[in-house]
Amino acid sequence: MDTRSSQEQILRLIEEKERRYKYNRLAYLFPDSDITDFPFIHKGIINSRSKYPKQLAFFKASREYPQTVLVAPNGSGKSLCGGYADAVHATGRYPKWWEGKVFKRPIKMWVVGVTSTGTRDAIQTILLGNPSDPGTGLIPKECIIDTRSKPGVPGAVECILVHHQTDGKVDGISEIYFKSYESDTAAFSGAAIDVVHCDEEPPLAIDTECTARIFRVGGIKYITFTPDKGLSDTMLQFFPDGNACTGVVGNGKYSVNFDMDDVPHFSDEEKKAFFDSLPPYQREAKFYGRISAGSGVIYPIWEGDIQFKIGRSLPQPEWPKAYAMDPGWARTCVVWGAYCQATDTWYIYDAYGRGQENAEIHASSIRQRGEWICGIIDKAANRNDSLTSKEITLDTYTRLGLRLSLSRAGKEVEAGIIEVWDRLSSGRLKIAEHLQEIFKELRLYRRNDKGEIVTTRGRDGTGHDFLDCVRYIVRQGQEVMRTNPEYIDQPTATSTSTGRNRVTGY
Repeated sequence: MDTRSSQEQILRLIEEKERRYKYNRLAYLFPDSDITDFPFIHKGIINSRSKYPKQLAFFKASREYPQTVLVAPNGSGKSLCGGYADAVHATGRYPKWWEGKVFKRPIKMWVVGVTSTGTRDAIQTILLGNPSDPGTGLIPKECIIDTRSKPGVPGAVECILVHHQTDGKVDGISEIYFKSYESDTAAFSGAAIDVVHCDEEPPLAIDTECTARIFRVGGIKYITFTPDKGLSDTMLQFFPDGNACTGVVGNGKYSVNFDMDDVPHFSDEEKKAFFDSLPPYQREAKFYGRISAGSGVIYPIWEGDIQFKIGRSLPQPEWPKAYAMDPGWARTCVVWGAYCQATDTWYIYDAYGRGQENAEIHASSIRQRGEWICGIIDKAANRNDSLTSKEITLDTYTRLGLRLSLSRAGKEVEAGIIEVWDRLSSGRLKIAEHLQEIFKELRLYRRNDKGEIVTTRGRDGTGHDFLDCVRYIVRQGQEVMRTNPEYIDQPTATSTSTGRNRVTGY
């Protein structure tokens, strides 16, 4: 073969390779090994699927869990991940390594975005590619039968008809419908849908309708989103403690959460540049993929700024201490704090919470932390009616050996919230990092759209009892705090020990 013929053949092979890359991108994502010459993406590199373990976990979860969520930062490829699942379900072209849900028949699918134009620019482009050149997205060109334009939105598509295959043979037509949250909930009612992909977080009413649609046919629903709306009603359905995580998050629900450190297609320099470009209050959601505080949260502070580790230096054993108590039959909560006079800082170092137990059990647990410590009790404990006298009266706990003063803070809720926030934001209120029940309440403690504090208890019966105790300590703790008697007179090495830990008091 002469040189010219060889060059022409090489050119034809290159053109054919680029054509396959262009019109069958689905076949090249999540490969066995890196592809380093892919011409249609950033840097021309497609990383091997071994570098994306959490994305693979998201796919796999759909086999067992009808509802899955992928919580991830901006630019991490979460929508592309959801689009990949859309494409394999609609076409039936499941890769050999696929461990998720499999449909061995044509399906009906909803793909839903925030707005019609946003849906067009994001997930529609991922699936279809350029509207003037369908097949340049994840759905292979040879699989696309027809598209239907969306009225009133230039370039937007309302429906795609796709060849579906089972075991390599075409067995029918799958239908993909594009929707947006702009529509009324009535637009999401009635139909039975096999797959619903919500690209970005849906309003609760729409999410509920989408869930109802899949259960009629044993379908699946997945949400791919960045949690920058804060702790919304939708998020509470998946994360009742306000903390995005990876794992089972409810009956039939599974979550996968990752941050930019789990994204291999950006360099460390690119990640740092992105981090530096974000305002501090957006970094939790947009870089780390964690649920941000949200507009209604009462104490909008990053948890890492207020945490401390219990150790030899914190809190100092000679610092005065106090505790606060919020009693009740559903749950009795107690919080202990140590006060550093030099810095005017409260350190919340211990907590106790237990429900449906008698007063003797609670009192015993409190005394074990230090009988010398005085406390503050919620004002409701002063009632003596039949509903409360059985367990939570002030007299009951006084007779059981507790040194208690009645709290005034219950009548000063707003003033107490302001004082707690002032201390949190100025670093003069710290909480031990192991007290996760308190941090859970911090995430959930918020106001509704009327400015009222949300008092509804979670599924596990928790509310904001620990935070109420923290408020009591901040408002009144200095009035009742005491120093451990062992430290009042500068004890010598021969002093008698109580046998209790000098930091925690028990």
